[in-house]
Amino acid sequence: MNDQLTELATRKLRTMIDHPRWREGGKLPPEEALAKTLSISRPALRRALEIMRREERVVSRRGSGNYVQASETDAKATFIELDVSSIADVENCIRFRYGLEVAMAGEAAERATEAAIHRIETANHFLSEKITEGSQFDADFEVHICIAQATQNPYYVAAMQSLRAPMQVCYEIGRSLREVPLTDASRRVFIEHRQIIKAIASHNSKAARAAMDLHLGATMNRFLGKSDGAI
Repeated sequence: MNDQLTELATRKLRTMIDHPRWREGGKLPPEEALAKTLSISRPALRRALEIMRREERVVSRRGSGNYVQASETDAKATFIELDVSSIADVENCIRFRYGLEVAMAGEAAERATEAAIHRIETANHFLSEKITEGSQFDADFEVHICIAQATQNPYYVAAMQSLRAPMQVCYEIGRSLREVPLTDASRRVFIEHRQIIKAIASHNSKAARAAMDLHLGATMNRFLGKSDGAI
């Protein structure tokens, strides 16, 4: 049980500090407040913080607290600064994701460990639990970042982290234009993710690429009003 709670806490903390607002680093809230924000216990948070320290993502300063380390990768990223303000911008972002994430899914199928596959499955299960809530962007994005990590190729991870900000803007634009209930859209996304995960777990690169292609194609079509769904 502790392992599962630690994994959940670590995933939530990692998702939080991967957000562009932390790319320059900064002091984290006190443990009690941070645990409440992430909806996790303080013991699980402490274990997650220890993992982040080992990964050199977080540093503790005696008597001062925990600090997020500045990320050179995020600081130097260029397309994270691209403005997303129109439907054309959203379409361009999704088209770019085609080239990146289809290949990424194929490589994940070839190189994913059992632990990496479990992390992807856990992230998608967490998304399913968030379906009745408001924005599911963080949970949705976590599935994709876990797939990137499963490739064991840091360039995919860096690229996905750099895309986080424009992807979130695209997500919110899509939500504002969508007529289908958000819960229905999110369930479709969960199901599409499940097909990608099934292919990755089977180490079937061709099927994983095809499943990601279908997922992003559905994302594009639904956003443009050709069918229902969510980014």
